[in-house]
Amino acid sequence: MSPGKYTTLLHLVGPVGSGKSTLCRLFLDSFSDKSVLVVDASSDQLLLLSYGLQASVTVATLMQQMSMGPMTREAVDWALQDLPVSIAAEADAELLAWGDVPVSLSDVQLELMNYALPRLFREYDVVIWDGPLGLVEQIYPKSEISTLLVITPKDEAFCQEVRETNAMVLLSKAEASDILPPTAVMNIQSGNWKFLGKLPPLSPPERRIRELPQYFQDCLHKLDLPFELRSSSL
Repeated sequence: MSPGKYTTLLHLVGPVGSGKSTLCRLFLDSFSDKSVLVVDASSDQLLLLSYGLQASVTVATLMQQMSMGPMTREAVDWALQDLPVSIAAEADAELLAWGDVPVSLSDVQLELMNYALPRLFREYDVVIWDGPLGLVEQIYPKSEISTLLVITPKDEAFCQEVRETNAMVLLSKAEASDILPPTAVMNIQSGNWKFLGKLPPLSPPERRIRELPQYFQDCLHKLDLPFELRSSSL
């Protein structure tokens, strides 16, 4: 099923500790004039915790309710629309806790989510996904998901395991002298991946937005997005 009309779904891929959660927060600053949904599908829910939020109800909770008895498309749609939590510090940004959603769904569950999830995503200009896609891969064509690999100079082993093509690459936690892992270089030279640039180590959360380097803004403008990013106010 086509997901309908929404701006873009940006999937962040990278090993634990590569800086994906930090990157989400930086995106929220740069996308501040757009409506943004961040989906925390990571196992540690670090992004959720970094905003001081606790999700008592997740998408996984909704899936459990669906397995306990029949639900209409409208009921699932309403329940899903109610799950995102506002991020007070950000303009028009919400966060959705995904939880441990089963990999395999019944035909009925898949049909319901195939209806409701795209309807939720259409409410936003940008959907940023942190963690495994899981269910989303059964609903959205691969061509409609933009993949951003977030890696550090030490992540050669991770790069060897990645099977993504047409992915963008950001070298995170990198000093000026740091270089890309060899496998990343090979994929970039062959045209499989596109290199955006480096993101240096950042200070604690309360200061990192103010210290965001202009170079990161330049990296953002290389993203394949169908709208202009706001000018940096830093």
